[in-house]
Amino acid sequence: MAIAGGIALLAMIAIVVVSVIGRTLIWAGLKPILGDYELISTAMGFAIFAFSPAFIILSGSINNDGLCVTLSLAALLYFLATRKTFAAAERHKG
Repeated sequence: MAIAGGIALLAMIAIVVVSVIGRTLIWAGLKPILGDYELISTAMGFAIFAFSPAFIILSGSINNDGLCVTLSLAALLYFLATRKTFAAAERHKG
């Protein structure tokens, strides 16, 4: 089932690439894929469904993994923001 999810992810990548190229080269007569947003959202739902058994077997959880990624990103952004603030304060001080 996870292999089907991987194939869905590869298909989503191909859809996005072809659609972006179509939007970029619209002057050359190419067109984006109609309904690409709907295709991506449907395929993403399928990919999550397909990967769920693999997460459960490996003692993971989609909710916990998503929470860890979100909190890690928030911590990184907070670190970068405070680093810029402290660097600016040091420049003004000295």
